[in-house]
Amino acid sequence: MTTAVSSAYQTELIRRTGDNPATRQQLIAQLEMGDVDTDTGLLLDRKLAAALVLVETYTGLSLTKCERTVIWESLVGVGRLPYGPVWTTPAAVVTQLGGTVLLISSYSLSESRFPMLTGQYSTGVSVAYTAGYTAQADEDHPELDKYVIPDALSDAILVCAAELYCQTTGFQSPKKLMNNWRSLAAPFRRFE
Repeated sequence: MTTAVSSAYQTELIRRTGDNPATRQQLIAQLEMGDVDTDTGLLLDRKLAAALVLVETYTGLSLTKCERTVIWESLVGVGRLPYGPVWTTPAAVVTQLGGTVLLISSYSLSESRFPMLTGQYSTGVSVAYTAGYTAQADEDHPELDKYVIPDALSDAILVCAAELYCQTTGFQSPKKLMNNWRSLAAPFRRFE
């Protein structure tokens, strides 16, 4: 494998097409709260959204199905697509930003859930792709089971959201939730 000699990449979340795998009702249960009013429910939703982003940033994974773009100003060798798992359908679109391309292998984007782009793109390259997990399995499409979010990552979102809620409101969290969302997410963390 050739080592990458490349610029830092920029990544952009184009849009989410999947729902947060952690729900308001699950968060209410985790916090051992009873009925909540509308304002509290909206606050819980905001904490779930923030927790999703925090856990995604910490792990380097897309925890919901979404469309992403990554751009390298230059790439020589191998560059790993950030924020997997990457879906094979629809196929990722690799666009050269200018100049000529020298492919290191006959196929410039490796086939895996966490693919690598290989080649020489001295004037830059962008890759548009679909990434992320789904919240639940689809009985009609068992081949997609590999994209179902692991329970530990859903739990990490819930625990993180509970922690954010408690920091905001002063609500006393149940002892079971104290400061362990990173422990739940750590085994899934991707390093560049």
